[in-house]
Amino acid sequence: MAHHAPEDGPSPGDLLPRSPVLRAAAAGVFALTVAALLFALWLSGGLERAREDVPLPPGTAVRNDLLTITVHGAEIASAGSGGLGGPSVTLRAELTSHADEPVSTSFFIDMLEVRTEPSGSRAEGYGSITLERAPADLLTHVQPEMPETVLVELPLAEGARPDGDGRVRVTVKEAEFRPGFADESSYWWSTDEVAGEVAVTTGLD
Repeated sequence: MAHHAPEDGPSPGDLLPRSPVLRAAAAGVFALTVAALLFALWLSGGLERAREDVPLPPGTAVRNDLLTITVHGAEIASAGSGGLGGPSVTLRAELTSHADEPVSTSFFIDMLEVRTEPSGSRAEGYGSITLERAPADLLTHVQPEMPETVLVELPLAEGARPDGDGRVRVTVKEAEFRPGFADESSYWWSTDEVAGEVAVTTGLD
């Protein structure tokens, strides 16, 4: 009499309902569960953070409602060697304003988050913007729709030691035009949303 080898266990197919209608329903529930998990991850910013971990290459234009900026290079200065008198980082970039009227350079600087790598030193406080063609003259306002190559110099946080850093990350925040807190006048403000992030090795040329 023939003996049959014992079965190892149910196959994956045996775990599904035998009815085609029930199988389709099970597949639909699985798809909805996956979609719900992905939506929850998106709401928490998980997908956005994953994208932000891979910065764009130098020379990539990043745009928000106020500006388009294309960062080509950066230079890190140690304490005492920068134009600001302390550790600083200077960006060389093409900048275009999309506002309808001249806008103070402080609003453009507010859209940028800059840090050096690998130390992670961050730019803090107000810096300066000059035109590359006239580096001795500070730029106070950016004219509408007039592309310019600029040098953006920003102070690094107190205690920063950027001597060993060789790369700079520039995060461009989204912008919105809305009233301030103390009056009804509207201004440009940065938001928590990221328009794009670019990483450049040091060396302005």
